[in-house]
Amino acid sequence: MYATCLMVSGGLSEWALLIDRFKKRQLFWLDVALAMAILFGALLSTTVLAWSGLMLALSFILVLSRFYIRSLSTTLWGILGFVYMAAFGWSLLYLRHFHDLVMGMDLVFYLLAVVWGTDIGAYIIGRVMGGPKLAPQISPGKTWAGVWGGLGVAGLAAVGFCLYEGVPLATKPLFLAFGLSGASQIGDLFESYVKRRAGVKESGGLIPGHGGILDRIDGLVFASILLMLFQMAGGNLISW
Repeated sequence: MYATCLMVSGGLSEWALLIDRFKKRQLFWLDVALAMAILFGALLSTTVLAWSGLMLALSFILVLSRFYIRSLSTTLWGILGFVYMAAFGWSLLYLRHFHDLVMGMDLVFYLLAVVWGTDIGAYIIGRVMGGPKLAPQISPGKTWAGVWGGLGVAGLAAVGFCLYEGVPLATKPLFLAFGLSGASQIGDLFESYVKRRAGVKESGGLIPGHGGILDRIDGLVFASILLMLFQMAGGNLISW
């Protein structure tokens, strides 16, 4: 839980710095204060209380950002960052503690395998094959070949997961992997759009040469939320 809260706090701080590029410094301090509240709330409270407190923090941001900034557009960007990271943290905690800790660990392992497989496949196939660009105005380096490469390797990662867990291949983990891979790539494009709007190449400098926290979890955010919704809807990805 603490690692998740650290990622959420760090991601919120980076988001605030991106918004700060829009010349609205009040949002930076508001979101940093919120990030600290999330972290200490998780350290001092149960999971339910900590994440319930986020709803109160959202009201705090709504009121103060409108009072100090008086710009609906910038306020909405600040709120979007809050919802973006809060939903990510909530989804990871939900998956990790779903049903029991063993099954929860399997869900997280499956999620990471598919998302990392997507990143690896998209990068390698995209670099090798090249071809038409996916969204040149948002992320010039991404290609359609990379999209299909990411989907393919994500499928292979799901196959490896099924073999490791000893389940038939033609099951939900294999089919859902393609949806999670697509969500991961959409999340990557979304963060690229936010960075391009802010005029920066990387969200932060936490990892030299690899960017910040948001750069590392951009695909994981959308994929984890999709997997959480799937489980909440009774999809029951793994039931053994």
